[in-house]
Parts: sequence; C-alpha cells; structure tokens
Amino acid sequence: MRKLITHVHVADDVGQVHVFGPGDTVPTWATKKITNPDVWDTPPDTERADGPGASPAGGTLEDPRGGQGPDDSGDPGTAGARAGWRCRR
Repeated sequence: MRKLITHVHVADDVGQVHVFGPGDTVPTWATKKITNPDVWDTPPDTERADGPGASPAGGTLEDPRGGQGPDDSGDPGTAGARAGWRCRR
C-alpha cells in the first residue's frame, strides 16, 4: 500500500476539506483524488486494466500533429512542447 510522504489537502464530494499526511490511512475516495505522484512514497502503477499507454481518463493519447515530432516553427517556447496532447476515447 502506498504511503504519503507529505501533507495533502483533499476536498470530499460535498466540498469539505480533509488533511492527510505521513502515517495516516488514506481512504480510497481520497486516494483517487490525489493526482500528484510526488506526494507518494512509490510511483503509481503504470500498467492499467485497459493496457499500457492508456491515459488516466481511460482513452488513448493522440498527437494532434499527426506524429510529426517536435514543433519546428523556430519558437524556442514551443520546441518539443507536448501541450497539444489530448485524450481521445
């Protein structure tokens, strides 16, 4: 079972905020809402039920550039950027 290495604040379904930290037992509902992998002592499972390479939303990742590789526009702020990736179900 993964354990927290720092304190986190998590809002439940009605908006009430709960604080969890190292040594606390984190309920399943809160575990699903903690999306920062750096707060856990081990990385999340990379193998998902729907296969490796699947996105967290359950779809597959699609490159909007059609697999053309890094942006070659010459703009250093966009070279190699992955901001255009989106989930496709």
